[in-house]
Amino acid sequence: MVAMTVLSPKIPPAATAITALAAATDRLLSTIDAMPAAAFTEPSVLPRWSRAHVLAHLALNAKGLAGVLTTIGQPDPLPMYASNDRRDGDIDRLAAQPAARIADRVAVGAAVLSAHLGGGPSPEDALDAVGHAGLGSAERGMETDGTDLVIDVFTRAAADASNAIANWSVDGAFQRIPGAPAMDAAQIPFMRWREVEIHHADLDLGYGPTDWPAEFADYLFAVAAYDRDGEAAMTVCATDGPSYELGGAGASDAPGPTISGSAADLTWWLVGRGKGEGLIVDGGEPLPPLGPWRRR
Repeated sequence: MVAMTVLSPKIPPAATAITALAAATDRLLSTIDAMPAAAFTEPSVLPRWSRAHVLAHLALNAKGLAGVLTTIGQPDPLPMYASNDRRDGDIDRLAAQPAARIADRVAVGAAVLSAHLGGGPSPEDALDAVGHAGLGSAERGMETDGTDLVIDVFTRAAADASNAIANWSVDGAFQRIPGAPAMDAAQIPFMRWREVEIHHADLDLGYGPTDWPAEFADYLFAVAAYDRDGEAAMTVCATDGPSYELGGAGASDAPGPTISGSAADLTWWLVGRGKGEGLIVDGGEPLPPLGPWRRR
């Protein structure tokens, strides 16, 4: 397979991201709904963050993005967060709340944000969907057959709002924190789509990169490869998808090793997760060291 030089990745239409986000949110809520209370305080994939921290971040991320969209176009639109310290403190405080409270905040935050993206369930319907959160099947007195209730409240709402979602657009720029570089508000559906899918996998509760829908896996693989171009010279070769040739930090860098694996495993590593499980480097060389993943 001929490796492609990494160019700016092809971005799907916003309506595709918004519709896919609705389904991703339902999958996340289904996982939350099945979590025993004790699981919230257990470690996530992310260093120093419990699962409660991951979920608190998702709740507050939705709140921040909704705040941006509420004020976008005004002379002084709100940033996502007042400061990095305030963001981190808010996550810590919410993560210390009871499991059901955290689940409620995730559901309501997602519902409020979806209203700004063309339409979604009411906060009340979203709350009802995670009404059992913090109580696993056994704790609810339910017999379990290895499956849990499938939540589809966001998917159904997105279908009902399909025309509004198809016509969704926004103009304007916002900042993550005051003084930070400006970001295009039109990227918000894609930002949230990434947050939900990646952090769902970070919970380490059976949903992982191999469970990502193909449209998201393909999108994120291209995005992550683009973001890493210029950091380490290598070719990332997906056994079930495309290959990308990445350049290193120096203009005269050699091509670097070829790293093979599934698109899901390659992407998980490129976004800074794991230790390269499932990947093979030609010649038995070690994987190139990567820093934290950041969007270019």
